Amino acid sequence: MPDELLWQMLKLKLGENDCRNRGYILDGFPRTYKDAQNTFLKKVIQYDEEGQPIEEDEEELPEGEEPSFDKHIKDLSIFPGSVIVIDGKDEELI
Repeated sequence: MPDELLWQMLKLKLGENDCRNRGYILDGFPRTYKDAQNTFLKKVIQYDEEGQPIEEDEEELPEGEEPSFDKHIKDLSIFPGSVIVIDGKDEELI
């Protein structure tokens, strides 16, 4: 499954009422810092003088270059309030 599709599906699921009200457990995810950025950050919406959102076109990046997350903020609707990380061998954790 492409990473972009996984991030979109995960954002949708984490935004549903059962996850927002009861919490959730992510086992083995995010796998990388890039996964965490793409899942839990969102762009800051810019507004014009009339209060209408300004739509920014996503610029084409050269091959191999990663997008910048400088203008992103935490998506508080899905961002975890607390995190517990359990690290160990499977046999010990089970």
